[in-house]
Amino acid sequence: MRTVKKPDFATGLKYLRLGLNLTQEEVASQVGVARQMLISWEAGQSFPTREHFELWKGILIKELERVQIRDEKATVGNRSYKVKRYARD
Repeated sequence: MRTVKKPDFATGLKYLRLGLNLTQEEVASQVGVARQMLISWEAGQSFPTREHFELWKGILIKELERVQIRDEKATVGNRSYKVKRYARD
């Protein structure tokens, strides 16, 4: 089993939050911690408790279930590309 390093874990938390367009305030409020604590987790300065991690995981799962993936066409110059657009409802 691979051991997760704090910076890897911290970066993952931050990018998951950003990818879902969630603010630090939204996540901190739903997890029940101060925004400063979330900042500390995302910086790799501390780890969430198991209880806070489970709450955070629940938020991610709920938000990921709301994500819709759409195929769209994008044009750059005279070239067209197929792209995937991810959006929350």
